[in-house]
Parts: sequence; structure tokens; C-alpha cells
Amino acid sequence: MTAGAVYKWEAKLSTPELELIIQMADFFDTSVDVLLGYEMKDNSLEKTVKRLQEYRRSKDWDGLAEVEKALKKYPHSFQIVSESASLYRAFGTDSGDKALFHRALELLEQSRLLLSQNEDPQICEQTIYGRIADTYLGLGETDKAVELWKAHNAGGVYNSRIGSILAQNDQVEEAVPYLSEALANLLADLITTINPKRFCTGGSVFCRGCGRGASRTTSTESALCYSSFWQGHSTCRGRGRRRATP
Repeated sequence: MTAGAVYKWEAKLSTPELELIIQMADFFDTSVDVLLGYEMKDNSLEKTVKRLQEYRRSKDWDGLAEVEKALKKYPHSFQIVSESASLYRAFGTDSGDKALFHRALELLEQSRLLLSQNEDPQICEQTIYGRIADTYLGLGETDKAVELWKAHNAGGVYNSRIGSILAQNDQVEEAVPYLSEALANLLADLITTINPKRFCTGGSVFCRGCGRGASRTTSTESALCYSSFWQGHSTCRGRGRRRATP
């Protein structure tokens, strides 16, 4: 071993032969990976998912290389595929790179086929379609996004998104029902959170604002009922009845 050879190694102009590396590791009483500065990672499924989540949160672009390695190792894992789609979608949103959005779409479609593995109660087919719609929106394909949101809008979860996009595209008349329902639901959730025991819940058979049990209330009626109660009115504006004494 010469000084010139060591210099080339340090300058990354050349690398020592494998046999020599093994001899040096033996001489210095260490392992080859330590000698080379390599730190072995825990590539278990759980640890890999957490690493991908951290790459996404920190917006570390090294995550793109890691995500493809993870997909090769766990190509049929819902967790890996779903998290990989989220990472590509996040980086696509930050950079505007359409290639990243297209890769996210591929992975989202794949994750939908693997949904039976999912154990996260906050993820279902409806939320995956919502993410696909968001991705189309990032690609500038607004019509496709709105079409998907409308097709998978059970419970009105995408009312605000649909209404906002329609309004931005000057489709105000079509936007109004979506935005009205979204606003009513928001008001209902807000006031119920402030004082959950005193107010009716949209769609319930008992209106706690007016204290009468009858036909199911709509979200708009419930929101008006909440508003009346909160403002101290004696009559439930959602259904035109006097409210119960708290």
C-alpha cells in the first residue's frame, strides 16, 4: 500500500480492491461496513413506511430514490404503495412537475387494488378517489377532478371542493348548493364542538335545538336550529318550532 494509492482513495479517484479492503478490515480489527462508512438500515416494512413519511414531512428529495427501492422490495404492500403515492403527490405539488403527478396516479390506482390490506380507519376507497381527484387538479385537469369528487361524494365530504372549483370556473349556480351544504355542515360541526349536548345532529331523528322528535332534519335545518339556539332565539329557525328549555 503506497501513499499515492491512499491519496487516490481519499480523492475518490479510485477504490481499493475488495481483497485489500478485507485485509485492512482484518488489520484494524473492524468490519468491512464500518471501514467503508456504511451504516446498515432497518429495512423492515414498518421502518420503511416511517422513513418515507419522514421524507415527505421534511420535503427531502432523496426520498424519491428511497421510494422506488421500497416499491421494489414491497411491491404488493398497501402501506408502501399508499405512502409512496403521497410522497410523489406532495413533491409534485411543491414542484409542479407533471411526471411526479402521473407517477402518483399510477400508485394511487395500485393502492386502490390493495385496499383489502388497509388497517387505517381514515383511509377508504372514497378517500383514495379524493386523492386521485386532487392529483388530477394538480395536473390542471379540473373537469376530471370534479367528476371524481361528485361520483364519490357520499355524506357530502367533497362539497366544499366541488363548490369552490365550480365557483372559480364561473359556474356559480351549480356551485351554490354544494357550498351551502358545506357551510351548513361546517357550522353544525363548529357549534356541536363548542357545546355538543345542546344541539341536534344533522340527520338525527331528534332535534335538541327545538326539542321535538319528528322527521329527519337536513344539515341546513340543523345548522339553522343551532344558530337559533346559540343566538338565544325562542324559535328553532331550522324547523319553525319553539326550542326546548336547556
